[in-house]
Amino acid sequence: AARRAANQAFADSQPAPTLPLLELAEFYYQRGTSASAIGRAQQFLDDSKKADEIAVASNVPPQRRLRYIQNVALAYMGIGDLKNGMEAQRQRLQVASRTDPSIGPMVSTYQSLANAQVRMGQIEAARESVAAAEKIAATAGPRMQKALKDNMNGLVLRARGALALETGRPEEAESAFRAALALSLIVIVAGGGVIATKGLPLGIEFAGGTSIIAQFDQP
Repeated sequence: AARRAANQAFADSQPAPTLPLLELAEFYYQRGTSASAIGRAQQFLDDSKKADEIAVASNVPPQRRLRYIQNVALAYMGIGDLKNGMEAQRQRLQVASRTDPSIGPMVSTYQSLANAQVRMGQIEAARESVAAAEKIAATAGPRMQKALKDNMNGLVLRARGALALETGRPEEAESAFRAALALSLIVIVAGGGVIATKGLPLGIEFAGGTSIIAQFDQP
């Protein structure tokens, strides 16, 4: 109840009038996320699009814009607009190719694109997306952290599973989903080990980052 109240309060908030553009983009991104958490699908879409529009106008780094486009894609798909959702994923793919490193974001985008294509019945296109994700994931070098590799391989396996399920291969789908789950558990355990040995990441007061300033109509 407390979390829902907090999300509703933030979803109803307005940005401070003097907020710099980069922080304004982050504000709309966060407000849209809060709106999504309480079931406001249209606000999620509107705020996500606003965040991305500001990000483009502000020429934000590609790595940061990826989050905004991902929310736009998710918001479109949430209201059943798979066509625009897929277009947003294609835009995300273009931005991902300009990030450094680009492997992880591109695998993630191809996996999301494949899932959308499966839902739309575009099986051949989905196969191409899965193959592209597999090919990119295979280029991960020995210096990449194992947890990142496991996460990428898990994304590929989930895409394979969705495709196999849609094309009448339930046993192959189950095998892929089970393998993806196993990799996810490995990543979670590894993350828990990092927290146990190094502690929780520092907040923005110590490590830097973006602070969101919201203005509420009522106290």
